[in-house]
Amino acid sequence: MSMTISFCIVCMNRLEHLKKTLLENIRQFVSNDNVHFILLDYNSKDSLEEWSKNELNEYIRAGKLTYYKTFQPTCFDHSHSKNMAFKLAKSDIICNINADHFIGAGFDEYITSTFSKTPDSFLSHNLLDKKDKINPPVDLLGKVCLKKEHFLKVRGFDERFKDYGYEDTDFLNRLVRIGLTAHLVKQSQFMRFLSHDGYSRLENSESVYPFGLYISHINQSQSYATFLYENGHFEQLLFLLTKAVNSEKYVNSYKKRDLLPDMQI
Repeated sequence: MSMTISFCIVCMNRLEHLKKTLLENIRQFVSNDNVHFILLDYNSKDSLEEWSKNELNEYIRAGKLTYYKTFQPTCFDHSHSKNMAFKLAKSDIICNINADHFIGAGFDEYITSTFSKTPDSFLSHNLLDKKDKINPPVDLLGKVCLKKEHFLKVRGFDERFKDYGYEDTDFLNRLVRIGLTAHLVKQSQFMRFLSHDGYSRLENSESVYPFGLYISHINQSQSYATFLYENGHFEQLLFLLTKAVNSEKYVNSYKKRDLLPDMQI
């Protein structure tokens, strides 16, 4: 049986990016009946609803794209918005696509082939395996593709994360923890995006830039990183270097250890 795929796009005041990417993305997969698009208007104030009705009506009527809108959010919440879009998707496989992402011709076939060979896996540009020595642009790190059943199994993105970026790393780490295989997407045709500055990445969220960073080393394998923000808040991450866990024990000099990927907590 063929696998169905939903590309999920969340947009809040990023219409100018969406105008340049979405129609191209849809047209590349218009002939594949197993590919569907979800567009979640996250209370956008830049005429996204009007543009969608005028420019996307053909694909909405054909069932290729489903448009949703929520009127509640006042700021962009990365975890909450992606959880909403993924829950709305009814396909076997769900894939987050930012408003500034070009999906790339043939990505549907790449997804189907990967999940056919390794069903318990996920796709991402986020670097989990240091052996590949690849550092993808930060703009691509939010692109993740997985089975919906696995999204539900780990209970989605952690909505306690309110600042940019941490929710993706946490989400991928939890997918690895339940035994899924991580596939690093590194083909150039799947890595196109619209470049933009850091301010536009944060302008719709409650995030503020940190003004201080303090590192506290616990031992050879663990360190705390504390970020101080201008609004008086702080965040603390625990960095775990698995290669060094229990390295002080002499017995580990004589036996091979099974290591998890390095992670942030």
